Amino acid sequence: MKKHGIVAAMICFTAIGLTGVRAAEVNVDMEAELKAVSAFVWRGRTLNDEPCFQPSFSAGSGGFSANIWGSWNLTQASNSWQSSRVDASVDYRWIFGKHVVRPGFTSYIYHDDPGSKAKDTYEFFVNYTYDTLLLPSATIYYDFSEIEGVFVTLSVAHSYSL
Repeated sequence: MKKHGIVAAMICFTAIGLTGVRAAEVNVDMEAELKAVSAFVWRGRTLNDEPCFQPSFSAGSGGFSANIWGSWNLTQASNSWQSSRVDASVDYRWIFGKHVVRPGFTSYIYHDDPGSKAKDTYEFFVNYTYDTLLLPSATIYYDFSEIEGVFVTLSVAHSYSL
């Protein structure tokens, strides 16, 4: 029941952000991805070393975005309930010159647990990116539910057209 309330709150959060936009001006960006991967690796840890199917769908408008991502085990692994889940997230992006700040919320839903051993968990995050060469960024994640911990990532990236 708690899971449904969290997902409903995420949908409302996104809808509130979209209500101030005139219908004639709404520009929604959407992206869908279907991936088959050789292993499920999350935050540097291999959760399942067997093949997995990982679809995702994202939609965003006016700085707001919502994402649904899933991972399903493609084999008969004994721990499939631990390595199969759905993540739902919402976030908002503010841009101040070359500074980009993106706070958000993620729900990790363990949907395939026959014995109810896996507990859903929830986290807030905030990402900061400086728009310059190599796009340096930092993200802080705070899980306030089952894990009750902090995870931090630092990254650089560069892209160019071929």
